[in-house]
Amino acid sequence: MGSITLLVFIIFTFAALMYYRKDILGPWFLLCAMMTVSFCIVLLNTKNWEVIVVPKFTAYCSVALLSWFAGALVVRAFPIAKINVQKSNIRIYKEQEIKERISNGSYPYVLLMCLSIGLTLMYLYTKIPLSSITSVESFKTALRSLYDTEKTYGFFRTQIFELIVAIAYISLYKRMSVQYMRPDRRMRIRLDIPVALFLLCTLVSTDRNILLRFMIYFVILFVMFFRDSINLHVGRKLIVRIALLAVLAGGVFFIFGAAKQYTSNVTRALGIYGGSGLYNFNLWIKDFNGPLAYGKYTFADLQNVMSRLHFMKPSDVPFNAEFTNFVSANGYTFSSNVYSALRFYVQDFGIWGVIVVPFLTGIFFEILYVVTKLRPYGFAWVFYASSIYPVIYYPILEQLMKRMNFGRVYEIGWLVVFYFVLFSAYGITKYRFKRRNFVLNRSKIKPARKLQR
Repeated sequence: MGSITLLVFIIFTFAALMYYRKDILGPWFLLCAMMTVSFCIVLLNTKNWEVIVVPKFTAYCSVALLSWFAGALVVRAFPIAKINVQKSNIRIYKEQEIKERISNGSYPYVLLMCLSIGLTLMYLYTKIPLSSITSVESFKTALRSLYDTEKTYGFFRTQIFELIVAIAYISLYKRMSVQYMRPDRRMRIRLDIPVALFLLCTLVSTDRNILLRFMIYFVILFVMFFRDSINLHVGRKLIVRIALLAVLAGGVFFIFGAAKQYTSNVTRALGIYGGSGLYNFNLWIKDFNGPLAYGKYTFADLQNVMSRLHFMKPSDVPFNAEFTNFVSANGYTFSSNVYSALRFYVQDFGIWGVIVVPFLTGIFFEILYVVTKLRPYGFAWVFYASSIYPVIYYPILEQLMKRMNFGRVYEIGWLVVFYFVLFSAYGITKYRFKRRNFVLNRSKIKPARKLQR
């Protein structure tokens, strides 16, 4: 059954690639590709995990992928989306206009670099007593202690980190535009500093997902800029670079884990993080026969938001799911509490959960994708690259509904502030600071041309 399931996932992946005309950033393709890769990891651990794939697992996953595709087709039924498909390989704006809009706009590099340094020092001070760090080992011990205690910080300290994240995200986008449109070494260095400081803060944070989301954002942005610079969707150069970036991202993630004294080797960590979600769902769905919870698990975080606004009672669902502790006949053990995004949908609504929820989710992400094609560059790219991670996470755990909280609102809010106020060509306070005489000079850039039908 494992081979049949893998074949089904591969067929879905190639169908999605053809549907998007070889654009690997299409959300349905990303979903199918991630399900295929994750299931390959499961099959590679057949001996250690004693993998037995049940037909129910294959059926539920196939229905979810088909439902997602149905949602995408609904979006493409609208005329404006059809125009996007027909002209997906054509620049909507002339190259010169793009360069004016992205590269020539003033951007307060030094101001944000200094702000990022100050915020980083404040954040580190609230997390680790710097006076206690006397060696590398003491630093590792402090990181492990942070992870074990998992303190909850107040609003002010949380917003310090959110500011650091937003500055890093916008700086990375600007760095990409400089890299591919107006090479400038000094400018790149100034933009690299906020990103490096963000990585340092991520190292001392207790949430590894922050780093993974940033890596996904980085890879998606890279593909967007690289494919546009060579006017190509899929090619050998792009595939090689994506593979190298994936290896680099995995290496950084493993190094960060080693710094916090995790003991898993690379292959074990890859198996647990990349494959245990789907396989745990396979083990869980085999014995699940109800009763249904009707939204209790899927909308638990949304219910908690409503409770903070005094509209509902808090959810009694634990923040993390229960662990599955597996011991094989050869003595191999693993413990994991991720069950892919599908478990909560099935647990709440049964088979209808993998029909309705992926259908609506497919509509949402397809709309985001269409907007990025109609409005290339700019905030549309930033928002899509920073919001697509629930699709990448799909075979691991649910992230779209789970992050419907105030934290996600703060993330989007600060991205909007730093993009539109400090960077956008149509920003509110778009000033250029000159040396010696601080003259405020508003830059006027012609608006981009509308799409010609």
